[in-house]
Amino acid sequence: MAGKRKRDTSAEILVFLEKSEESEEKGERLLQESNQHFQDVCGQMLPLMGRVVSLMEERDRP
Repeated sequence: MAGKRKRDTSAEILVFLEKSEESEEKGERLLQESNQHFQDVCGQMLPLMGRVVSLMEERDRP
């Protein structure tokens, strides 16, 4: 019973490495998509923040 599942074959190791590489690639892709989304959102917010600042400056003028 103790010796039933003690060895990994070369094929099993290759499958494991392939899946690990796929997971790493998927992680990289998700990170890039997340970064792009963050940049898009920031790009949309900058003009809005500029408008808020102008409105606040306008409000604070005597």
